[in-house]
Amino acid sequence: MREVFVEETSKNANLKSETAKYDIISVVSVLSFVFVALWILIFFFAIPMQALGENTAVLLITVLVPSALFIVVGIYLHFFRYRYCNDFDYTFVSGSLRIARVIKNFKRKKVAEFEFNSIQKIGYYDSEEYNKIISDKEVNVIKCTPNKTATEGRKLYYIYAVIGAEREVFIVDSSTNFMANVISFTGRIVLEKDFK
Repeated sequence: MREVFVEETSKNANLKSETAKYDIISVVSVLSFVFVALWILIFFFAIPMQALGENTAVLLITVLVPSALFIVVGIYLHFFRYRYCNDFDYTFVSGSLRIARVIKNFKRKKVAEFEFNSIQKIGYYDSEEYNKIISDKEVNVIKCTPNKTATEGRKLYYIYAVIGAEREVFIVDSSTNFMANVISFTGRIVLEKDFK
């Protein structure tokens, strides 16, 4: 069988606004950890411990509750920011399809990797066949594009695959050239009937 290597990236169309959101959330996350440190320092150095007396437990609670709240908010925001500034890389290498999420052009997270023989159906996103497949409650739909609509020169496709015991539908924003390479390995038998 011939060697094929095709790689595409689905770029975020709203990169400017999402970068601003990512940066704001990152700053607020860091500030929440700074507030924890300041809160603890103010408590232990501004209030003399001898003056606490019997109220030690009450004052410790007044320190621990806000500190815990700031820590939880900081951790939540740290992970929440990864919802923004996402691109997706699609790599097809001689029958193997790899999909990775790229966060702010520096962190890659594998979404899926499977062989061409796992692919059951390929077609256009939001077609009749697609809606029929996703109506099954056991099918997981994984959106592998940062955009709501196809970018210029591309189309939104779905790839329905059975990977192990999981049945998954991947929504990808790719060119016809990329999909033609995938179809050259899977064969036209996996195409939905209205696919052109």
